[in-house]
Order: sequence, then C-alpha cells, then structure tokens
Amino acid sequence: MESDRRIHIFAPASGLYKEGIHQTIQGEVQRRPIGSEQNVALTPLAFVMFQDRYDAFVKKYKELNFKTLNEAAKTKGWDEIAGKPEWGPFTFTCANPTEFTTVSPR
Repeated sequence: MESDRRIHIFAPASGLYKEGIHQTIQGEVQRRPIGSEQNVALTPLAFVMFQDRYDAFVKKYKELNFKTLNEAAKTKGWDEIAGKPEWGPFTFTCANPTEFTTVSPR
C-alpha cells in the first residue's frame, strides 16, 4: 500500500528527533526530507530528580545534561555515582514525543 502523499508535515514534540528523521528517510529520498522548519511552540525539556540524588549527581558530574546522563547510565548505579547502593540502579526515562495524551476538563 502506498503512503498518503498529501501529508507533508511531521511535527514531533521535540527537535531532538530531527536527525533521527533524516537518518530514517535518507535512503528513501534523494533530497533532505525537511524542506523547511517552523517552531510551533516552545517546549523546554525538563529533567526531574529528587534533590538528594541531584546533589549527589552534580557533585560527581558537575552538571545535569544528556552527556552526563549518558555517562551515569553506563555506571553500576547510585553506588558508583554517590556511594549509595540503597538507591539502586541509575535509571532515566523519556516520554515518546510521537505520542501524547490530552486531558479534557470535567
């Protein structure tokens, strides 16, 4: 079945996925798949962490960003990061930007 050629817009919830789109479609088209870009909304990405874990994290890594999250994910967990084995493994979760939930007022 052929895809619907009338669809010309893809609006991911995050610009972080732009390069992934280029890589996925690269073999299917001869040109760059994104002809133009427009910000529709400003949606900052927020990292949420308990204060005690945040303090321990920045003590070791100096700041919280994707690079330091990646480094922490390669450790044996909070024991290696902060000397706190009781905190368990270091985990990171990110919502899928291609899915969203709407909430209707009651």
